[in-house]
Amino acid sequence: HYPHYWMGGPVQDLLFGCGDPYRAGHLYWCITGEPDHWSPANTFEVCSTSEELMNGGYYAGQAFVFSRERLYWIYPNLNGDGSVSVTPSACAKGLFSRWGLAVGPQGIFFVNRDGVWRTTGGDPQLLSDNIGDEDNGGIFSGATVNGYLPIDWDFDGDIQLELWGSELWMQYRDTGGTNRHLIYDMLSGRWKWYTYSINPGTMFADRTVPDDAGRMIIGWR
Repeated sequence: HYPHYWMGGPVQDLLFGCGDPYRAGHLYWCITGEPDHWSPANTFEVCSTSEELMNGGYYAGQAFVFSRERLYWIYPNLNGDGSVSVTPSACAKGLFSRWGLAVGPQGIFFVNRDGVWRTTGGDPQLLSDNIGDEDNGGIFSGATVNGYLPIDWDFDGDIQLELWGSELWMQYRDTGGTNRHLIYDMLSGRWKWYTYSINPGTMFADRTVPDDAGRMIIGWR
């Protein structure tokens, strides 16, 4: 038995997980209504090991899981036998970092090597075109933008997304070894960098209170 990088749900009394290092393309789920019991039979090979399942979630009543190459929908079968079907979505962009994923009413947000994207299951929309895109790359393919160094893709564990009200926060480590925070305002469609006197290590949007009284919790390296 190996711990999963992601566990999500419940959806129709099922929890889902992925991240088995020996079967990286497999999705797992618990016995219906028994989150402490996971049958060896409750697994489905969604993709090859090289494509690798990365993380998943729940959006608009539907469970999903990302691989490095695309988004898949998860369908618990309605006959009550505890079986599950998985089908590819129309989103043919994958997730680069396990934690570069956020879900909210506005859609599913994710990071890959081409930029930051939003999808509702269809063709994804590029949000980061003014700081880097598939054509000119920007900070996503080695260029400095507005004096800020590009992303260092060797530190994928430092890439993180969080939603906070109408803002999407992105964390990454740049090629100079500094963790940076980029904030996307969904109302204006603009990005800005937020800087600190010390190096941030992680972030967490506190959703236990309303957005107008909420807070973004920053941890330091």
